[in-house]
Amino acid sequence: MQKFSFKYYEKLKQKKYRRLEKKFLIEGENLLSECLSSEKYASSVEALFFRKGYANVQLIRKAEAANPGLRSEELEENIFNKLSDTVNSQGIIACIRNSAEKDISDLFIQNTVITLENISDPGNLGTIIRTCYWFGLKNIVLNNTAGEFQNPKVLRSSQGAVFHSEIFIVNDLKNFLREFESKGFNIILHNLKAER
Repeated sequence: MQKFSFKYYEKLKQKKYRRLEKKFLIEGENLLSECLSSEKYASSVEALFFRKGYANVQLIRKAEAANPGLRSEELEENIFNKLSDTVNSQGIIACIRNSAEKDISDLFIQNTVITLENISDPGNLGTIIRTCYWFGLKNIVLNNTAGEFQNPKVLRSSQGAVFHSEIFIVNDLKNFLREFESKGFNIILHNLKAER
């Protein structure tokens, strides 16, 4: 891999570059499989990097079939480890382009929308997204101070549910909820610090 392009992908480990470039890295077979099975993200794989000796050729071919022109590279272990975010990597990393967001007004025709405020722990955010998906709740709104859903820890703890969910970020959650309420939605709140 050319030094310039490697540095480009390595920068995506940082939040500011993920936001700037509108791309993020995923690592592991499960996350890549979930991404490829998603209507929203299946054709959003920009690049695929696998450690020398990586054996799951079928997964690589599946990614290449869904993404014509996909950049696919085998890397020496020491180079691969610089891109890796995990201790015991499965040996495959993909760069994903953010999908086009739906218009947030589309949420007004949904039955149930989950809103989350100030969930700063990435593991908790990913677990909540995964749990929502398991219950069939795929529309999630985060306030702008909640964790970033492209964070590697969020992606891992969601176990790929991020790829099957519609996640929106709003600047003012209270006004968003007021607008929902004005359209006839019932608002149910839960607060761990609420007084009894």
